[in-house]
Amino acid sequence: MDKRLKNFLEKGIEEPGKAVEEFESAIANFIGRKYGIATDSATSALHLSLISLGIGKDDKVIIPSFVCVALLNAIKYVGAIPAVVDVEEDFNISVEKIERYLKKNKKVKAIIVPHMFGKNAKIEKIKKFGIPVIEDFTFTIGSKYKGKMSGKFGDISVCSFYYSKVLNAQKGGIFLTDNKNIYEKAKYLSFYDKKKKYEVSFNYRMCGIVASFGLYSFMMLRKNLERRKYLAEIYFNGLKDIDKIKLPQKTSDHIYSRFVVIGNENIRRHLIRRGVDAKKPIFRPIHSYLNLEDKNFPVTAYLFNNSFCLPLYHDMKKYEIMEIIEILKEVVKNV
Repeated sequence: MDKRLKNFLEKGIEEPGKAVEEFESAIANFIGRKYGIATDSATSALHLSLISLGIGKDDKVIIPSFVCVALLNAIKYVGAIPAVVDVEEDFNISVEKIERYLKKNKKVKAIIVPHMFGKNAKIEKIKKFGIPVIEDFTFTIGSKYKGKMSGKFGDISVCSFYYSKVLNAQKGGIFLTDNKNIYEKAKYLSFYDKKKKYEVSFNYRMCGIVASFGLYSFMMLRKNLERRKYLAEIYFNGLKDIDKIKLPQKTSDHIYSRFVVIGNENIRRHLIRRGVDAKKPIFRPIHSYLNLEDKNFPVTAYLFNNSFCLPLYHDMKKYEIMEIIEILKEVVKNV
């Protein structure tokens, strides 16, 4: 075991409260936020976000369809109504579709803006609508957008540290804000015990061991992000001449938390048969869970049916990427 990881884990066991506080401070300072609450999951952080903003029964919360179902769950927890909109071709929530929805609908109390797969959404434009924004920077932690750290834009920002994410603490999440009142309310509700007066509250606090893993992973973050960009560049160079595959948009702020390409389902299935773990980026679009028609979410429907991930992890070797490139070239020739 890495000695540094061993030291972090020992701290998590011996001083769990201190490990959690250190992790909260590390992430908040890194992003440039005043307050942070480490939680047992990002879903818990989202739930606290909605409650802290006073969102409840029959309030509407805008979310994109192409996203993890955890966002839908958090909205349902507070009895609010999910207002689902389509995305743009880069998988991020569509500013145009948000604007169109707001012109026709009232009672929208928040917009949840997840930055998808390493590329930041146009969050500065979304903030101009004047509605509280909950920013999910799970896939863009460590990137900069418009001169600021991703995670700095929302009224509240959340991030997941699940084992498959860029910053891997095995599980857990964080709630960040610059608003003291919002922070104090969320902090109070994040733990259920030792209350002078009863109020429904939760057991949402992160444990010391998870915080220890998080501190170690945070220490390695910059190095791992550079490695991701290096490996992504190998994909770009190796696949640039394949016209049946559309590669991710190449921007300075992209950290390639997932390397999502657009091809077709037939290519994806052939890759899987050849041993390439070509997963779909999400399990199912949100609108399909709510029995909404594909025709109202054309970009989401197209992306879901035609996109897949090529393996990209910071600990992959160059030769592994090259092998995948060669397999993909062979598959494309025969499909």
